[in-house]
Amino acid sequence: MDALAARAEELALAQKRTEEAVQRLAFHGENLGRRFDEMMSQFGALGARWGIYSEQAFRKAVKALLHERYGVTVEERDLGGRQVDLVVHEGKPLIIQITSSTTREDIQKLLNAAKAYRKETGEEPDLMLVTAYISPKLWEVAREANIRIESHD
Repeated sequence: MDALAARAEELALAQKRTEEAVQRLAFHGENLGRRFDEMMSQFGALGARWGIYSEQAFRKAVKALLHERYGVTVEERDLGGRQVDLVVHEGKPLIIQITSSTTREDIQKLLNAAKAYRKETGEEPDLMLVTAYISPKLWEVAREANIRIESHD
């Protein structure tokens, strides 16, 4: 019986060590998960910042090119609560929205900008969306709204 009791005691101690090891692993797993979430959040912020910087650099280059080559002035305007670029060439207004990734809200805000421009001037502007990414569904929504889309092939 003593051998059986000693063996049971050994098993109880082994079980206790196993439970402690599982608790340590769980703690480290939670910590690792939290750190992973923090890292992914930082990557997301970096990506968003990169997109904003890319949009700004592209906007600046297009403005300079249009002005130098064609004598066209690109004016930043707040129309319908949205910062957009307005080009008037040969009397025809064009509202351009530049974005790295298009959302349904971007399309709606571009349409709101057009509505505000019509109300302000009485003129019907052409609309253009310059984007690095637009889903096929939103491409169709924009096309149906007569928004010209310029994107990668």
